[in-house]
Amino acid sequence: MDLDRFKDVNDTLGHSAGDQLLMQVSDRLQATLRNSDTHARFGDGYMLARLGGDEFVVLCEDLASEGDAVRVAERVQRALLSPFIVAGKEHVVTASVGIALASSANGDAEALLRDADIAMYRAKDRGPGHWEIFDEQLRSRALERVAMERALRKALQFGELRLHYQPIVILEGGSIQSVEALVRWHHPGRGLISPGEFIPIAEESDLIVQIGAWTLREACEQACRWRVRFGDRAPLPVSVNVSARQLAQPELPELIRQVLAETGVMAGDLAIEVTETALIEDSSVPAASLSELKSLGVKILLDDFGTGYSSLSHLQRFPIDALKIDRSFVTHLGAGGDDRAIVRAIAAMASALGLEVVAEGVECAEQATEVQALGCRLAQGYHFAHPAPPSAIESLIGPRTYKCAEAGGLPKRGRRLTAATGR
Repeated sequence: MDLDRFKDVNDTLGHSAGDQLLMQVSDRLQATLRNSDTHARFGDGYMLARLGGDEFVVLCEDLASEGDAVRVAERVQRALLSPFIVAGKEHVVTASVGIALASSANGDAEALLRDADIAMYRAKDRGPGHWEIFDEQLRSRALERVAMERALRKALQFGELRLHYQPIVILEGGSIQSVEALVRWHHPGRGLISPGEFIPIAEESDLIVQIGAWTLREACEQACRWRVRFGDRAPLPVSVNVSARQLAQPELPELIRQVLAETGVMAGDLAIEVTETALIEDSSVPAASLSELKSLGVKILLDDFGTGYSSLSHLQRFPIDALKIDRSFVTHLGAGGDDRAIVRAIAAMASALGLEVVAEGVECAEQATEVQALGCRLAQGYHFAHPAPPSAIESLIGPRTYKCAEAGGLPKRGRRLTAATGR
């Protein structure tokens, strides 16, 4: 079993408080399993261990049925619900539990722990405080996940990934202000695979860092092409999503600096999008990295604003240029409730702080009209355009082109291209 959102305790109260909580959880679990009622119902064979971090394992011997295992899991989960006192404050803890049953066919201890771990992560997918029993369906899903990760590694190697771009438009007049780069996977056998299928797998492995580096370079090369061709009318900056794992790497600014130099892209033609969750994973590294990128001239957008911690301290501590209002608020604008007030408040706050604000997920004219009335200058969504290849974006800009100051298309490594406008 794994404690849900345990990192929140470490991030907000510090690791010492986290250690205190783990000790209290351990004591309560041992007391629960030693309880005479537990022994009377399920037998004496219990062993509790902490595998590391906030992950525990309970070995239960001689249970009569699968139902008994479930009842032990539920008993343990209930035992944690009474508040813990840490650093003078109450904290309610929930746990996600994975259950694996030993048999003559799967008596290997390592395999049993692996199966329980798979079931636990499935329980986490359902939300905090759930349990899940390992079965063959979960085994099949785990095998599919491994196969998907293997295929994704090949996709990087054999050039199966593509970037599509979605415009961010100026609501007054509808012209394109910039674009967001979005990764697509064209599998040779399955065709287009949804990012929802492969991005979570990439995020659980080192692949997200490799995909992020590839995306950054590809987007910068496209930005260079557009700057050369369209000059001041180019749909720039192009914004690239940066994952929490990427942002936690101290070498990220150097990577971006290197890519800018090699592709000849001006720093102002690149923007990165980060989420609030990424900022709190380890705030010291992101703060330093974002400040360094800001000094280069790279723009920084805070994505999905309103769904995370939405802390004003983030806007003060990190050099943010724009907020992107999460699509969930835009989707429900016409349904009454507080969404209009939230969008108006975010837009007003952004204006007061000198930040741009982008309304995400605009899917109809009514939503576009409303977010503009609520104070948003920019918007993004299917109402304006679906994510599309570069050629489709170019058709929205128009046929006029700018000549390159140096012939030959993309620059050689380390050289900068300029448009005829001198930019």
